Amino acid sequence: MRAITVHRPWAWAIAEGLKTYENRSWYSDYTGRLLIHAGTSKGSDVTAVEFMRSINIDPSAFQQMPRGAIVAVVDMVGCEAFSPAPSLLDPSPVPIADPWAFGPYCFRLANVTKLAEPVPCKGQLGLWNPTAGVVRRVTRQFRDCLLQR
Repeated sequence: MRAITVHRPWAWAIAEGLKTYENRSWYSDYTGRLLIHAGTSKGSDVTAVEFMRSINIDPSAFQQMPRGAIVAVVDMVGCEAFSPAPSLLDPSPVPIADPWAFGPYCFRLANVTKLAEPVPCKGQLGLWNPTAGVVRRVTRQFRDCLLQR
């Protein structure tokens, strides 16, 4: 099981099931369970607020999201090179018609489970391996969430 640290506004959008793509500057062939870690950095909250308003989402809710914790479990089902529209010159990138996809690489996320209790831990760059203790705490909550569905 891997984890990825995401700035807080975007981690909130993923945990709420709104953001189905995570944008990165690098490609990954990883697929499988992915823990979403809300980073401690504020990121670009102003940009996030403007973007969320542009797609009719009230951005006030993400202000309460904790920082420095695993907030959700998702399935990373692929990584796609971003292309806003088909190109006759380069047909290889698949066009992605999703407001959350900016690229240059878009990690496709599915099957979001928001954790009832965020699990505090330190984040890292790239895809990283959480400690066994963090995995145990997340797995316990994840199983409970699945049983309640």
